[in-house]
Amino acid sequence: MARLADLDFSDLYLPINYEGETLERFAWYRPRASSGGRSIAHLGPEHLMDAENVKNILINANRQDLGLEYDGIRYRVAYVPDINGPWFVMRKGTDKIPTLASLNLPKRLVPALMSLGRSFGLILISGSPGAGKTTLASALLREYLDFYGNVAVTIEDPPELPLSGMYQKGICFQMEVENDDWETPIKSAFRYAARYIFVGEIRDPGAALEALRACIRGHLVIATIHSSKIEEAVEVMASMASQRTSAVSGNVLLADGFL
Repeated sequence: MARLADLDFSDLYLPINYEGETLERFAWYRPRASSGGRSIAHLGPEHLMDAENVKNILINANRQDLGLEYDGIRYRVAYVPDINGPWFVMRKGTDKIPTLASLNLPKRLVPALMSLGRSFGLILISGSPGAGKTTLASALLREYLDFYGNVAVTIEDPPELPLSGMYQKGICFQMEVENDDWETPIKSAFRYAARYIFVGEIRDPGAALEALRACIRGHLVIATIHSSKIEEAVEVMASMASQRTSAVSGNVLLADGFL
């Protein structure tokens, strides 16, 4: 039996029910080299037993979206309620947090991003799904803890990279969101005297408002948001925050929060 852990892919697509057909006919994966494109391929017969094991674990977990650690690899799993039968989509993670230097960023951008680690406010990372928002945010947090030190708290659903633990000069606590409640753990982070707060995704008005409040209370907040354009990301952030306060207050918080 070949291990899924050894297959170089970014996403795995597994049907839950296939009515007498073989899993080989329906299971697909996206090779990592083409993760930015549209290419997918059928999962080979050598990986089917391992895929079946994973599928059964996910069924027994009885959750629609979760983080799964299997055979030393962490996966982010989403449940797809397709009209012809549900599927699991598994995004393969990594056991290593990248450095900023390894991300092939523009040379001028790296020192600029590093300098922000001394400040407080909001670093909002926007992009489409799979663009690498969490990877960049995690790399930033790693560099800040190694270089500047202090305490960090991450709030994610589910956690994607192994950020929890000790760093050269600091420590990171990694928290998983429960019941889609992002607001409560952000408030809790205030009590932990965290210098850095990483919000895995701004999804709702409560999370947007509390993230902005954290910025003006002396925290450096790193957050991701789904948007392909910077202008849209700012507008969405302001709009969500304004739903929990006035439009003027939401815009003021956003203006004060941005670095």
